[in-house]
Amino acid sequence: MITKEQLDTANEMIKKIDFKGKGYALVASRVSAFRAICPRGRITTDILSMENGTVTMKATIFDDDDRELSNGYAQEKEGASYINKTSYIENCETSAIGRALGNLGIGSDENISSAEELANAVLNQNEDKKPKRQQKNKSEEQLNEEMINSVSPDLIPDPTRTPEYRAKRIREEIARTGVDEAKLLNNTKVDRWDDVTDAQFVTLMGYLAKR
Repeated sequence: MITKEQLDTANEMIKKIDFKGKGYALVASRVSAFRAICPRGRITTDILSMENGTVTMKATIFDDDDRELSNGYAQEKEGASYINKTSYIENCETSAIGRALGNLGIGSDENISSAEELANAVLNQNEDKKPKRQQKNKSEEQLNEEMINSVSPDLIPDPTRTPEYRAKRIREEIARTGVDEAKLLNNTKVDRWDDVTDAQFVTLMGYLAKR
């Protein structure tokens, strides 16, 4: 079993995002901290149900001796947020893992919720609050640039997405929508799609999904 000393060691490694005076741990940091104290431990995920565009997942944490330590659950609906328009299953898995590790005591001294869950909620809230009349008065290029740069690049890391995966999905959406790729690259301020951060990828996919 994991000792208090090991948990203290793990929590010293955790990177957190500050939001209104509270720290929210990154799932990637929670996973790295767990690997540091349980190098032979396992993290498994199972889809409990997937119906009508809603997925429910369970994550389970095992120690070096393959003993079950904790569980975490998450549910996501396809299209319910920027991330969920393209990756609702992956987003649900990340949330379940974060909660399982949080329930174990890794990165949860202030909040069980992960930084990724917070970021998703903030994105949805900001989208709901956007004044529609003001948007109409702005040029499409201004709206594109504001949307692309609206999220902090450090806020929504997802270890399941590789640069190759991000580039492939962006090119697929560009081909589907017919958006000017050169202009979009310029607005995103990157030389190629392999260079986009996870946060930029989320914002781009949300924008392209609405085209």
